[in-house]
Amino acid sequence: MADWYCPNCDFKNRDSNKTCTSCGTARPSTQTPVAGDSEWICPKCNHKNSTIYSKCYSCGQSRYGEVSSRSSSEAKVSGKTAFICIAVATVVMIGAAANGIIGHDARSSSNRYSPSTTVKTTTTTPATTKVTTAKITAAKPSSSSKPSAFVKYAADQNNISIDDISEVKSTEDGKYMLMVYVNQSTQLTSKLAVRAMHNDISALIEPLQNCSKLDEITIFMQGYFVDSNGNKSKDTAMRVKFSAKSIDKIDFSSEYWDSSNIPDVSDGYWVHKSLNE
Repeated sequence: MADWYCPNCDFKNRDSNKTCTSCGTARPSTQTPVAGDSEWICPKCNHKNSTIYSKCYSCGQSRYGEVSSRSSSEAKVSGKTAFICIAVATVVMIGAAANGIIGHDARSSSNRYSPSTTVKTTTTTPATTKVTTAKITAAKPSSSSKPSAFVKYAADQNNISIDDISEVKSTEDGKYMLMVYVNQSTQLTSKLAVRAMHNDISALIEPLQNCSKLDEITIFMQGYFVDSNGNKSKDTAMRVKFSAKSIDKIDFSSEYWDSSNIPDVSDGYWVHKSLNE
């Protein structure tokens, strides 16, 4: 088994290597070429040179067996560069393996690591981004807007939860009749629930004094009731009807106005029997 020297960097390679381990240069042919009358064969790399050159054009080897100083210097630099590259590559691979970048198969097959070596991989869970949804407030309606626009605006301003609004044209002059279903969150077993519903109704109908297209409105206050058996069910707790004329008669700015007067000023009033007890 004969070793061979790389014609590019002078690195000593094993006979089995097809390319230089240091710089990757292909191994020169082992067959000695035949030189012509005006040629000579480099004793180091077997390159065929013209007799006008005293040094090998490929590796810098002297025709007479001495390596030029330029070739020796380049060989030292190339060897040093190769050593640095190998060292850097080793450090990068070790760091990558420690951080779980190199796959399992690559780590286990490498002769740099023992099969019993445990590599700890830390999985970082992406931080959860909290998205805050801004509440969209209804624009203040004009006098020519539909009644439903006034009701939605009042609900937004007073944090009143509306389940549904039904709006139909009821007169030839383009006025509308509304049915509004409000989700009442107050406990309906409490006497305070009636007071809370009256306050919400007053807040919903007050802006309608500025609406020219209202004919009448019926408000259904809905909530959950619990019977004697402990069963919970949703039902209408209060139903109040107002005509546009009845709403226009109320002086909401008066110090004497109170939402408890709702039963007296409405055109129709009904409350669940459990709230009358």
